[in-house]
Amino acid sequence: MFRFFSSNQPYILFFVPLLAAALLLPIGLGPTPTVFYQQTVFISDIFVALSKSNWVVYLISFFILSVNSVLIHQLTDKQSIFVKSNHITSVIYILLITISPKISGLLQLHISSFFILLVLIRISHLYMVEKPYSILFDCGLLLSLSSLFYLPSGFLLIWICITTLIFKPITWRDFFIPIVGFTTPYLFYTFFLFYFDQSIDSSIQLVSFFNTLIVLSTSDIISFGFIFVLIAAALLTYFMNVQRKSVRVRNLYLSYLWLFIIIILSILSFNGNIRTTTGLFAIPFSILLTDFLFVLEKKKWLPELIMVLLFTIFLFNHISINNWFSF
Repeated sequence: MFRFFSSNQPYILFFVPLLAAALLLPIGLGPTPTVFYQQTVFISDIFVALSKSNWVVYLISFFILSVNSVLIHQLTDKQSIFVKSNHITSVIYILLITISPKISGLLQLHISSFFILLVLIRISHLYMVEKPYSILFDCGLLLSLSSLFYLPSGFLLIWICITTLIFKPITWRDFFIPIVGFTTPYLFYTFFLFYFDQSIDSSIQLVSFFNTLIVLSTSDIISFGFIFVLIAAALLTYFMNVQRKSVRVRNLYLSYLWLFIIIILSILSFNGNIRTTTGLFAIPFSILLTDFLFVLEKKKWLPELIMVLLFTIFLFNHISINNWFSF
């Protein structure tokens, strides 16, 4: 699997959506209803209605996930983050998103990830730009749109400020402009609610720092345990090889590390759930893990084993949650 998707042949681009279609099938076939996670500010009633049909959720999830996989490939390819162009990052991203049916059917999370990937692509052009005001405004605006669909993603506004500090000498405008961009959609949305005499959905869970109850099943413990072992190994490998990368790529990786840290903090900061936050966490982790697999490429069997283990965990989660073999 690693050897096949590590190639950049044009025909492989068609296999990535096929993989997404196959891995999302449990949404349509499984008896477990799609979980709706109430962290959505915008049109939450529509998501509730859509979540009643598993096949509708499947089709929409397939479309958005396919688009997101193309965006994450574009992000890594155009920035020359890896030693060679590949589709492994897209495959790992799809595997992480679909690793549990409690994640793969969350439409609002997929839409939020779409806007976050656009932020990543836009902010990657920030490096050493003297007056990047339009870039920073766009990043704040896109992140705000992301938070309208999945509220915890708004926490990443801190990450935009940190990334700006990494990429260039900073001024007060560099902090102020992303905030202006972030608040703009909320101002329009507040005006819309006021004009039509409506109120924000009271079911939205507000910020509650370090007050999160995380309940994990056996399959969750195995899945996230394996993922965090991979994280530790990927980070160790990154710090051992960081000097071999160019300054621009090192700065990009440092930005992704901070993205990873901010997402971990958001798990603690919102009345959220570690499963749903994995949807955001999958973006930086897929990049770090791809770099780790290319370091291990000389040991041909090891990257293949890691990919097979990720796929095995996918099967284990869906079998245990959907009780496919229970009689």
